[in-house]
Amino acid sequence: MERKYYKSKWKRKELDDKTIQFRLTAPTFWVEGIGILRVHVYGESVAIDIVVSHPRESFDNLYHLFEGALADKIEPHPDKSVADFRLLE
Repeated sequence: MERKYYKSKWKRKELDDKTIQFRLTAPTFWVEGIGILRVHVYGESVAIDIVVSHPRESFDNLYHLFEGALADKIEPHPDKSVADFRLLE
C-alpha cells in the first residue's frame, strides 16, 4: 500500500506515539477502540496511522487516515485517563 501524504494542522511531535480513542465508520464497516498514533513525514506533509496492537496475537491492525480533513478532526481528549486524543467520525 502506498502511503498518502497530506497537509495537516498537526505536527509529528504533537501526535507521534500518543494514545487515541477512535471510531471510524464507512458504508461497509465500522471500527472503534484505543490505539497509538504513528506520524510519518515527507517534507511539510504528513501521513497519520492508528495502530492497534494485539499482545496475544502476532499482528497489529493499522488504520491509515487517507485524508487530511479526517486527520484534522483529531482533537485532544477531554479525559486524559482514557487517551491523549480522540477521533470520533
